[in-house]
Amino acid sequence: MATWHCGARDCLLHDESGHRCPEGAVWYCGCRQPACQGHRSPLDRCPGGSLWHCGALKCSTHGGPEPCPSGKWFCGLYDPQCEGHQKPTKRCEEGAADWHYYRWFNPTAANSIIQILRSPAAQRVSFKLGIIKVDGAGLQTVARLVEQGRILVTHEPVLDWSSSYHHEMNAWGVGKRTISTMSQEALVVHEAVHALNDWHHLQVNARDDEAAGYIAQMIYHHHKQPGRFVQPVAGARITYATNTVVLQCGRQPGSKFCDAAVFGLAALIGQSFMTGQAPPPSSLDQLRDAISRHAYYREIPGIRSNSNRSYGGV
Repeated sequence: MATWHCGARDCLLHDESGHRCPEGAVWYCGCRQPACQGHRSPLDRCPGGSLWHCGALKCSTHGGPEPCPSGKWFCGLYDPQCEGHQKPTKRCEEGAADWHYYRWFNPTAANSIIQILRSPAAQRVSFKLGIIKVDGAGLQTVARLVEQGRILVTHEPVLDWSSSYHHEMNAWGVGKRTISTMSQEALVVHEAVHALNDWHHLQVNARDDEAAGYIAQMIYHHHKQPGRFVQPVAGARITYATNTVVLQCGRQPGSKFCDAAVFGLAALIGQSFMTGQAPPPSSLDQLRDAISRHAYYREIPGIRSNSNRSYGGV
C-alpha cells in the first residue's frame, strides 16, 4: 500500500492521498524572509514577504509565492517515493494533496545553522587541504546561501542526530528539528565544507572531501570547547588517535577503531593547522585510509574507488 505525506510538519503519513492531519497540525507556506512560522491550514499563506520558496527542487527563491517557470516538483507520495514532476499541479495519483518539496523545510534548524557558521568559533576555522580551502569567509558564504534559501534545510528523521548535505538537490537534511548538542554543532561545520565545495564547483577527491569536513569539525570543536577533542566511541571517549587505534582500524575495517581513528587523526591534523604547521603527510594518508575503512563510508562508491566527487554548484 502506498503512503502519503500531507505536508503537515509532524505528519505520520496517511493511507490515502486526500487525507490530512487533524486540527492542530502546523503547515509551512513558502515564505523565507521573514521565515514562515507555520499555519493552521495548508491553504494559508503569510501576508507578505520579500523572499519565497515556491517548492521547485532548484528554486533559488524569488520575490513572490508564484511558481518558478520550470523545475522539478514533488507531490505527497512518500512510499514509493515520488520521483518528481515537471509541473507543481501534476500528481502521482489523482486527488493527491497540493503539496510541494517545501514540505520538509526546517526553519528552526536553518536559523541554527546560520548562527553556528557565523559564530566566533566557526569563523576561526582556517586551513587548506589540496584544492579545498575552508575559512570564515567561506562559512559565511554558506550561511548566506542558507539564509537566501538557495540551500534548503530540511527535516529528515531518518538521520536521527546526524545531518547530511545533498549536493544534487542543494538540500541540507537534519535529523532533528533542533540543533542542540555540541556534536550536532560540529557536524554542521563538517557539512558546510561540502556545501562550500559545491559553491566552488569543485571536482575533488571524495576521501579528501570527507577529510576536510572532519578536520573543520574538530577545529570548531576545539574553539568551542578548547582542548576537548572528544567523541563517544563504544562507551569510551577518544581524545587522540594512537598508533594502536589506527593499526586496529586497518585490521578490522568497519569497526569502532576506524571511528576513533577518523576523529583522532582529524583532531591531530587540526591542531597542526591551528598552530600554523603543515600536518605530516603520513597522518593525512592515515586519515584518508581510515575514512575508506569506516563503516559508514566504505560502501560509498567515490570513497571505495578513491575517485572524485563532481560538485555542480549551488
